[in-house]
Amino acid sequence: MAAVFSTQGQYEKGLKWLERALAGRQKSLGVHHPDTLHAVSNMAFVFGQQRQYEKALEWYERTLVAREKALGVNHLDTLNTVNA
Repeated sequence: MAAVFSTQGQYEKGLKWLERALAGRQKSLGVHHPDTLHAVSNMAFVFGQQRQYEKALEWYERTLVAREKALGVNHLDTLNTVNA
């Protein structure tokens, strides 16, 4: 649902669904699980779509630090974050 709202330009609705997904993943999987970090990265992406670049960078930084810790600096997901 979050992706649909974001694609339609309804960013606030998309962010609400992303926040719900993130909270659920953190609770059930933990903060460093790859699926949780994917949700963090999605938050960054939506902020970037909104041209809220400072927020996007904060969320990408959060994603990068966590992925480096959990997966290592050369893992594909980590490198995709660097590339984002």
